[in-house]
Amino acid sequence: MMSTAIQMKSFAILKQACLVLAIVQFSEATCSTVKFTCMQYAERLTARQIRVGLFKAILHQDISFFDENKTGQLMSRITHDSDSISNSLPGYIETFTTNFINLCGSAPIMFYYSWQLSVSTFITFPVTLILTKYYGLFVEKLSEKENDATAVSNETVEESFSSLFSDLMKTIGSSRKVIHLLNRQPLLDYEFGTETPEIIGNIIFEDVEFAYPTRKNANVLQGISLSIEPGKTVALVGPSGNGKSTLVSLIEQFYAPQSGRVLLDGTPVQNIDHQYYHQKIALVAQEPTLFSGTIRENILYGIENGTDEDMMRVSEMANVHEFVSKMEKGYDTKCGEKGVQMSGGQKQRIAIARALIRNPSVLILDEATSALDAESESLVQEALNRCALERTVVVIAHRLSTVKNADRIAVIEKGNVSEMGTHDELMANSEGLYYKLVSKQLEPKKKEEERKISPAEFF
Repeated sequence: MMSTAIQMKSFAILKQACLVLAIVQFSEATCSTVKFTCMQYAERLTARQIRVGLFKAILHQDISFFDENKTGQLMSRITHDSDSISNSLPGYIETFTTNFINLCGSAPIMFYYSWQLSVSTFITFPVTLILTKYYGLFVEKLSEKENDATAVSNETVEESFSSLFSDLMKTIGSSRKVIHLLNRQPLLDYEFGTETPEIIGNIIFEDVEFAYPTRKNANVLQGISLSIEPGKTVALVGPSGNGKSTLVSLIEQFYAPQSGRVLLDGTPVQNIDHQYYHQKIALVAQEPTLFSGTIRENILYGIENGTDEDMMRVSEMANVHEFVSKMEKGYDTKCGEKGVQMSGGQKQRIAIARALIRNPSVLILDEATSALDAESESLVQEALNRCALERTVVVIAHRLSTVKNADRIAVIEKGNVSEMGTHDELMANSEGLYYKLVSKQLEPKKKEEERKISPAEFF
């Protein structure tokens, strides 16, 4: 059109040609912008979907999965591998689409100039793909005698596949790891349980044997049988490594026993609806996990319809309100990452309040006061005593002050119950393990008291 306008010396045709050129340039810029935006959106959307899918898959795994997989490896799956896939897939789609369109456009021209040469060119297409896939080599350049249409075709084929081979291999490697994790089935089927019985807190272990997945040949529990009555406080004591925390893990359904049964109010725990079950059971660990949000958010965490009235009620029960009321921002005070802004005693009391707001039928305390000083322990213990009313409480502790007031004390030794009774009943047996553990704990205190007595007091 430009040459025609010049030859005819027509300004109108020239003006029209410039207008068409401007429209083409504007359309190209617009399409490029739209393409870039769409590719970025597709990349981020792909990354989000992969990460959400991985995160859900990881959350649905049983605890034994985390025993066997390191945190760094799981984080790498979620971050690095998902990015590797999301960064590559949109580019592959763009390249294949562009080259496919180019190929479709160039094919008619090729056949127009020489259908024989075009047919011979397309015959080499599968061979090119095989060589590219298995050897990653570029297809050798064809003879200089080949016409322009053949050259265009070969360039399209080579760039479509050869240049993508190395990146494709990386993506395939990442995809295998991601797909393996997405497809892994938990050892515990949390979707199996459907029953929602009324739970009052009667826990029974029947001939339970258990070994951790990482130590399958070393049974931690040796056919243990134990009954915990509803509404009672039962303390589990004994040397470390004899199965106390393992019993708690089985109650929480972190693991499944190799043999025997764990019953809650007569129903096997695996038959109870998983979400309903954990609404009725709460755990306060030795080192509670607080999130970087506010005290209010930490207490109400996981509660859909929690109110400020509920929060205040459990905060007073757990002795949280006593120290929060002295803070400038009150319940809107930030806890810091992992609760770094709170003291040990404050973190424990917040964790107790978070457990109580669910109004659980069973409250499990795993060494909840072992890392606290005397003053903090007193405040936390006071809160625990108040919380123990009208619910089943399972306590794991080494300190005498924590267990002596329990309704029943079970001594766990070598994966079984060696003694059971009240504090006074167990102390009456001077040959028992409980008596020895208590005596060993009281011995330093007696020596300290003896050192405080002056010689004049003996006369």
